[in-house]
Amino acid sequence: ALQREIAAFGRDFASMHARASARPESSESALQGDLEEMAARFEQLRSLADGLDREAEVVVPRREREDLSGLLAYVVQRARRVDGNGPEITLDVPADLPFVHCDAVQIERALAQLLRCACDAAGSTGCVQVSAAAVEAGVEITVTDDGAGVDPNVVEEVFDPFFGDGIASPGNGEGLRTAAAIVAEHGGALQLHPDAQSGTRASFVLALASSG
Repeated sequence: ALQREIAAFGRDFASMHARASARPESSESALQGDLEEMAARFEQLRSLADGLDREAEVVVPRREREDLSGLLAYVVQRARRVDGNGPEITLDVPADLPFVHCDAVQIERALAQLLRCACDAAGSTGCVQVSAAAVEAGVEITVTDDGAGVDPNVVEEVFDPFFGDGIASPGNGEGLRTAAAIVAEHGGALQLHPDAQSGTRASFVLALASSG
């Protein structure tokens, strides 16, 4: 789909160049502005394509026995704004949280993406909560914000890098897509639970580590 989109932009761009020579000189400045705008959008799409191509490379998680308590505390600390202008971020992790089997580097990356999305949604005056709890299938990690919330009718679409203005922007579809891919590599699924009033809850489950 991305390749088709880029090809379409390329064709339109070539057509505008062809029309440029047929227009009077008086209209060249207007056409030049159109060409520059399309060229900028084309470069954005090509840059996005390169990024998605790199992400498409299969990365096998190096799963080990990990302590989520320390990992979550580290990710939250990094997400908190030093200048205090970001949303309030709280962490709720029980003292007896069991160990999980995961690639700590990849899970850290997924959590950082989810936190960035949540902080963007909550805004400077909002609140974001990160929590973890033992469930039957393993340990569930949840990131909740009190922002405007996601329309339940477009929950699946928010994982599309083109969701929104047609160009992927940091912290939106691209970040969620990355987090979802990492969770999938760990055998889980990233779930979005939009609240009817406000806010969004994102969660996923990691398998428990063996006692040995």
